[in-house]
Amino acid sequence: MGIDADLCPDDLLDAARDTWDRALNLGTEFGFRNAQTTVIAPTGTIGLVMACDTTGVEPSFSLVQFKSLAGGGMLKIINNGVKLALTELGYDDDQIQEMETYVMGSKSIEGCSSISRERLTKAGFGEAEFAKIEDAIGAAYDIRGAFNVNTLGTDFCADVLGFNQEQMDNPFFDVLKHIGFSVSEIDQANDYVFGRMTIEGAPHLKDEHLAVFDCATPCGKYGERSIAWPAHVRMMAAAQPFISGAISKTVNLPSSATIDDIREVYNLSHTTMNKATAVYRDQSKLSQPLMNKLVDTSSLDEEEVNDSSTMTTENAVKQVVESLPLPAEQATPLAKAYVQNYIATRRPLPDVRESKTMKARVGGHTVYLSSSLYEDNRLGEIMITTSKEGAAWRSLLNQFAIAVSIGLQYGVPLDAFVKSFTFQKFEPSGMVSGGTGRVKMATSIVDYIFRELAITHLGRDDLAHVSAEDLDTTSISRPEHTPDGVARNIGHQRNVQTTLDSVMEMNEPTAFDEKEETVQEDTSSYSVAESARAMGFTGDICTNCNGSQMVRNGTCLKCNECGETTGCS
Repeated sequence: MGIDADLCPDDLLDAARDTWDRALNLGTEFGFRNAQTTVIAPTGTIGLVMACDTTGVEPSFSLVQFKSLAGGGMLKIINNGVKLALTELGYDDDQIQEMETYVMGSKSIEGCSSISRERLTKAGFGEAEFAKIEDAIGAAYDIRGAFNVNTLGTDFCADVLGFNQEQMDNPFFDVLKHIGFSVSEIDQANDYVFGRMTIEGAPHLKDEHLAVFDCATPCGKYGERSIAWPAHVRMMAAAQPFISGAISKTVNLPSSATIDDIREVYNLSHTTMNKATAVYRDQSKLSQPLMNKLVDTSSLDEEEVNDSSTMTTENAVKQVVESLPLPAEQATPLAKAYVQNYIATRRPLPDVRESKTMKARVGGHTVYLSSSLYEDNRLGEIMITTSKEGAAWRSLLNQFAIAVSIGLQYGVPLDAFVKSFTFQKFEPSGMVSGGTGRVKMATSIVDYIFRELAITHLGRDDLAHVSAEDLDTTSISRPEHTPDGVARNIGHQRNVQTTLDSVMEMNEPTAFDEKEETVQEDTSSYSVAESARAMGFTGDICTNCNGSQMVRNGTCLKCNECGETTGCS
């Protein structure tokens, strides 16, 4: 395998010979990595450790790129070849300095016109705060990241800037906007300090030199140029004859790439005899390893930006969606993942909080449900205690309640828990008494708990068996009270009467009229529950038909509606 000198341009052939001659000399002096296989290296992140500007046989992803690390966090990667390229193109030192500052930023707020030291000094900033900001810029990815409560200190923010505790605890709070800077001024300062991340539009740069700095994707939020995907494939094809294995190279396609585009990548790779080709479509994964920008705020209108003091997770997602150059249906999952991974934080309950506890019986088991609220009456914590069960069961319920509480404090909507845990079926289950009085039947303790929470905190009347009107003592539909003080609901009594009549008809059809009169006479002074017990109903739910006419059958239960038993024939 080798290069046909007749088909290869002279300059490329000379460059290839010089490269391999140098590799041979270095191998002779320091040792060869492998005598049998030649490898194009480095590949992946290890290339950055080896002081390379790219991660393989490929163009740089962008002049400034952000890499998600496997262990969490972000890494900002700057292509250091820009200065070398500008020098080779004939620019002088002063011109190169201006162009580098345009791309990479000044790394300091000194000289910034939009967020000046004078305006900050008037707001109360002193030399100590300026020093903290300068130190924070090196580790920040955005100007807002350098101006935050953690950097400035809670004492300064409270005493000088006048922040309240809620503002300081809010992870979305925008210090610069609160001081009085506009969105456009903050963006201008961000470009000055952290650079525009593209060389397009840089001072002194000649148009014919733009192609030298083209990358795999448009650079930053202002860049428009990029290397077309066929060039990626042909770049690999030029290197393939020199190695016996495949090349670690990903063809980066823009987010607008179609299925046909991806098919053509593989067709061209086959035609040019590449041994392997990996394809990546920009922004096709929720956790993209490399990004050419974080969040573009340039498209946000001044009036559309919400007050950061009242910022919510939903508002943050909306702003990120609007800033991404994607259709809303594609940008929404990306925005949710970004907010969840990099912004959302736990909001603990205050030490003194409003709580209430309700007691209920589910299938004969007593359940205590305690719920604690935030100042805005949003549910933030639940605790569950039961009786007549072993320590393992109580411990599991306790851990389950802790998991749900942590989810609520991280911003998981209560409605998501309600959808997941209502209608779950396992023992204990059956008739419910106590609680708010609006749930009368539950398929499990978990089903009962989230029915009560949904009714109380979400207004989910569809999950209740009894309407709020029925429990209102002033309502015309309230239960009828008899002189003996026994409360009966006329509708429920009629339903039970019908059930009792049908049961008597099944048992002794020839004496229906006589038995009907007896039943009506005997149940006239009974409550609904007493009437059901008189017929032998246990209150359990049939697992086959979900009926409530379960009666004792030896040591088991039998359903009078469908005949299903719990074990005995």
